[in-house]
Amino acid sequence: LFQPQSNRYYDLNLLDRQEAMVARSQNLGYSHLAFASVHTNIKVPPPPPSPLPTAAGSSGSGSVWSRTGSRVCRLTLAFGPEVQETELKSYFRQHAKELEAYDLLAVLPKSQSALHACAETLPVDLIACDLGSPKLETFWSDFRDIRTAVRRGIKIEVSLQPMLHSQQSRILAATLLFELLTSARLSPDGLVLSSGALNQWDLRDPFGVCALAASLGVPPDKTRACLSANCESAVEHALVRRKTAHGALAIAQIAKLPGVSSVQLADSDSKRSSGRKRPAAEEAQVDDGMTDLTEQQDRLIDLLLPAKPKKKKKSGAVVRI
Repeated sequence: LFQPQSNRYYDLNLLDRQEAMVARSQNLGYSHLAFASVHTNIKVPPPPPSPLPTAAGSSGSGSVWSRTGSRVCRLTLAFGPEVQETELKSYFRQHAKELEAYDLLAVLPKSQSALHACAETLPVDLIACDLGSPKLETFWSDFRDIRTAVRRGIKIEVSLQPMLHSQQSRILAATLLFELLTSARLSPDGLVLSSGALNQWDLRDPFGVCALAASLGVPPDKTRACLSANCESAVEHALVRRKTAHGALAIAQIAKLPGVSSVQLADSDSKRSSGRKRPAAEEAQVDDGMTDLTEQQDRLIDLLLPAKPKKKKKSGAVVRI
């Protein structure tokens, strides 16, 4: 979605939505945040997304994609080890509408069959690792499922929160990363590191996370990408999955325009009031300092929307794609 920069860091697994968590994340240098909900009951459909913390300079509590900072909602499906591949596939078919309401989808597999389903067919963006499982390395060492998932654009996620409080989790994490990078032949480009923070004190600054990752076996020159470029790829994968490739391209191009401050997904009320038939509605907020859109911006919007090119508007204009 955005060009990766050294000072643009992501945390895709925050379990606390309090203002203190948001403030500490931003103070540590994380500008793109994903607030996660965990669902564990396969017999019940996932709940609707909870309101997100309001970011500075934005309106509403919906998802926001911005050049300088983003906030999105994530759902992590953490079913028990007794759940098999067929049950997972059936769950995704039955509750596709509820799952689509989330910006990011992650599955925490606890069996070989669940991992196989995630890698082969399930429409997910992240496959999370359960560091609390004593048999973790027994099914993560299968390089075929890992490589299949990476080829589909799915990232493998390791959360740091369990390692901060348990020596056993640190040992499991080191073993897991060794298995992924050697036996499973996972490239570091397919690895995402997140905090999994339950409160603000579980957060660590990006440089500390990079040092911890290097000590666990990640190549030192690839640790920063696990917090930036790889996370960005996961977000782009989610956009392509939810809004089609055309929508992802449109958001990516408009977000880079000099007069656009952020790209915000419109809620269901806005979609109904607009009277448009397109299922996916996004809006780009233009800086107040811009009096009108430049000719270059108009040409780009015309290319993205050949049917109904937008007219020039004054400050506060909304560009819908």
